[in-house]
Amino acid sequence: ENRYYASDELYEDLPRIRRLLADHVPYIAVDLKSDLVKVLKLKRDVQFEEMVRFLKEWKNVSQSKHSFVASIDHMSEVYLYLRNQSQEFHVTQNLLDFISEDEYIFVPQELKNNYSSDLVEGKFYSIHKVCWRDSSTVLKELLSNKYDLPPDIPRPLSLYYISANKTKFSDEMQSVFIHFGVSTEPNLAQRIITLSFVSSLSPVPGKNELQHFLSIFDVILRECKNNDLQQQFIQASLADKKVFPVQDGWVSLRDRPLENDDENLYKIFKDIKGAHFLQWPAVPDNDKEIKAIRHDVTDMFKIPFLSHCIKTSVVPEFTELNYDLQTKLSIYVQIVQSYLMTKLPLHYKTMHEFSKTASELRCYSAAKLDVTHALNETIYAPPVPTKCELDESGCILYVLKTASNNKSVLVEPLCKLFLKNGALDERREFKSFIQDLLLRDPSTDEQKQDIMNHYCLHPVGNYEAWSLSHTTPQKQLPMVADDVIEWIDDPNATTEEDSGSEKAEIPLHCWPLNAGNPHSAESQGKRAPYKSFGANHYAPSPEDVISAEDVQRTLNKYLKDDGTNGENNTCSNKEHREASQGLDDQYHNTPSSSHVHIHAQNQIAKHPTNPPDQSTDPAMASISNDRNGSGPDWDVQPSHMHTPSKASQSKIESPKQLHDPHVSKNVAVILKPLHIGTAIENILMPLAADSDLTTDKLIGEWGEKFVFLYLTQREQLPNGRRIKQLTWMNKDSESFKPYDLIVEDENGNTVYIEVKSTSGSQNQAAVSWNELKFAREHSANYHVYRVYEAGNVSCNVSYVEGLSLYLDNNPTTLYLII
Repeated sequence: ENRYYASDELYEDLPRIRRLLADHVPYIAVDLKSDLVKVLKLKRDVQFEEMVRFLKEWKNVSQSKHSFVASIDHMSEVYLYLRNQSQEFHVTQNLLDFISEDEYIFVPQELKNNYSSDLVEGKFYSIHKVCWRDSSTVLKELLSNKYDLPPDIPRPLSLYYISANKTKFSDEMQSVFIHFGVSTEPNLAQRIITLSFVSSLSPVPGKNELQHFLSIFDVILRECKNNDLQQQFIQASLADKKVFPVQDGWVSLRDRPLENDDENLYKIFKDIKGAHFLQWPAVPDNDKEIKAIRHDVTDMFKIPFLSHCIKTSVVPEFTELNYDLQTKLSIYVQIVQSYLMTKLPLHYKTMHEFSKTASELRCYSAAKLDVTHALNETIYAPPVPTKCELDESGCILYVLKTASNNKSVLVEPLCKLFLKNGALDERREFKSFIQDLLLRDPSTDEQKQDIMNHYCLHPVGNYEAWSLSHTTPQKQLPMVADDVIEWIDDPNATTEEDSGSEKAEIPLHCWPLNAGNPHSAESQGKRAPYKSFGANHYAPSPEDVISAEDVQRTLNKYLKDDGTNGENNTCSNKEHREASQGLDDQYHNTPSSSHVHIHAQNQIAKHPTNPPDQSTDPAMASISNDRNGSGPDWDVQPSHMHTPSKASQSKIESPKQLHDPHVSKNVAVILKPLHIGTAIENILMPLAADSDLTTDKLIGEWGEKFVFLYLTQREQLPNGRRIKQLTWMNKDSESFKPYDLIVEDENGNTVYIEVKSTSGSQNQAAVSWNELKFAREHSANYHVYRVYEAGNVSCNVSYVEGLSLYLDNNPTTLYLII
C-alpha cells in the first residue's frame, strides 16, 4: 500500500488471525523471532473488543460503497468467535445488544451453490431482515431467479451459511444466528409481504406463481393451526390484499373468490365478469396433501364453494308427468337411502326431513328445457339448454323428452338431490355409486338385493323409509285453456236475422284472452324477453296457442257427454241473446266487443249428465248487446254453473277479474286509479322528457322511479296513512327482492310495494313465483302498483292493496308467461 504502519498496528501472519480478519488488516511480511515480536509489540491475537470494532467498520464500508467483499468462511469464523468470546467473558448481553441495534449480518448479493472460501460481494442486514431458513422454498426460488426482493422480505441465511461437506458446521452456524436473535422462519407478516410480492410478478398467475401461492399457504396453515389469534391476524391482513390467484388475475377476499367444485358450473361462469374462481397448480387427483391445503385455505378464509352459491332456475316448456321415470326413481330412492345410512351416516343424520321431499318428488318430461344460473344479485349466466334438472324446490325433476332414455343425464341431478353439500371426496364416490346404480337399473327385488350386497349396504330397518307417492297415469283431457278461453264472432258468420238459420255457427278464437299473436307479421321484431333473475321468458310460440279446432272439438265432446250426442253444439246469437238478456245490467255496466269466456278445462269433467234445456235455462250466460254494433258479449260456463231462471238472477254474483283499463268495462274493477294530479308537472313531464326506454329493465326502472317520487312528494299512501320512511330497493342496483319499495307508515306498519310497468297499454305483466309467495305471506301489506304507458306524459297508474286477499277470496285467472 506504499505506506508506513506503527508496529502496534501490524498483525503477525498467523492462520488463526487470517481466519478472523482475512485481508482486511496489515500483516508483517517477514519472519521474526519471538523476542523481536514482543519488543515491536506486533499483534499475535484478536481481542473481543477489536473484533466488534472491525465488524462495525465493515458495516460502514458496506453502507458507503453499497457492498462489502468477504467470504462466507471468513464471516462464519467472525460470528463463531463473537459468540464464544461473549460466553467466555460473560458479555453475552452486551453482544446481543450490539448485534440487534444495527445491521451486522452479512448476506451475499447473489445465490450460489457453494461459497466456501470464494470472495463475494454482499451487504449487511439487521437480524429482523434475515431468518435462518424458509421451509416454503419460495424465497430460494425467487433468489435463484435473481429477483430484487423488497427489503422487508427476509433473506434465509441457511442458503449461504451451509455446505454439503460441513453439515456439523452448518448446524453450529444455525445455533450462532439463533443465539443472536435471528428467527428460525419468516414471521406471518413477512409471509404476507412475500405473497404480495409474488402476486406482483405477473398480472395473470402462471405456473410458478400458483406453486408459490400454494407453498406459502402450506406453511401459514401449519403455523396457524390451533391458534385462533394467528388465524384472525391472517384473515384481517389479507382482507384487502389482492393475493388470491383467479382465472384472470389476482383478487382480495372482498372480491368474493369462489372454490370451484363443479366443472359444469365453472364452464358457465368462468368468462363472466365479476365471477372469480381460485386457481391451483395442476396436481394428480390422488395428491391428498394438496387437497388438504385447498380445503384448509377455503375453510380459514370462509371461501364458499361454487355449487353452494348458485341459484338455479329451470325453464321447462310443454311438460307432462313421466310415469316410467317416477316408478324407477321410487326404487332408486330406497337404495340411495341405504347407501347414505351405511356409507355416510353423518350426512344421513342431516336428512331427517328428506322423507317429506321424497313424498313430493315428481318427474316431468319437457319438450324444451333451459336452465339459468345466478351467482348472486348481479352475476348471472344466460339460459342454457339442458337435458335434466331439478327445480328450485328440489321436488320436481325435469327430463328432456328426447333424452328420456339416456340414464346418464340423471347422474348430476340425483347427486344434487341427495348430496349437494357433501365434501369433494364424498361427492365423487357418491357420483360413482349413482352411475353404477343407473347402469344396473334394478327393477326387481333380486336386483335390488344384488346392489345392496355389492356395496355392503344395510337395510333401512327401523328408520323411516323414503318413498315416492305413486302416481297412476290418467287419461288426459285435450288441453284447451287452463281456466279461460276466448270466443269471438266471425264477421262473416251468418246470423238468424240474415239467413233464417237456427244454427248459425260461431267460430272460436285462440287463448290467451285479448292477446295478439306474437308471431304475426305486425309483431315480428317486437318480441322482447321478460328478465327474471337471468332467465329470458318470451311470449308463447305458435305451439303454445290453442287452435280454434281444438277448442271446438273440446266443446263438442262436452256437449256430447251432456247427452246431446254432439247435436246443436253451436247456437245462434239470437238464442243466447234472448236467454240471458236479463243478466246484462247485473253483470256489465257497459257493452264491449264480442268475446266469450269459458271456464273450461277444470270443469268439463264435472258437469251433470243431463244439462238443462238451452232454450229455457241455458248453460251459457251473460250476453249483452253491443252498443257499437259489433255483436253480443258472452260469458259462457259449463252446465254445472249454468244460469238460473230470471226469478233467481238477482242472487248471482259475477266473477271478478283483473282490470284492464284499455279493454271493455264489463269486468269488475279491483285496481283503483291513482290520482297523480300535480305530479304530472313536477315529476311525470321531466321523467318522460328524459326517458329512452329501449328494454324491459329500463321500463321497470322508470315505473319504480315514478312511483317512488310520487309517494315521496305526497308523503302519504293512497289510503291516507302518512309515510314515515320510504325506501327504493333498486335505486342503486337490482336487489332481486319480491318487492320494489318498502314503506313504514305512521302506525309502524310495513308495506311492501311491487311496481309493474309496461310502455304500452297491454294488460299483461310478469309475476314471479317468489312475488306470489311473498304476497301470500304478507297479505294486506303487499300492494301492487300498475304503471301503464311508462315513459309517456299520458302515463297512468292503478293500484291494489292486499293482492293476496283478493286472490284468496275471488275466482281469479292467472296467466303464466314462460
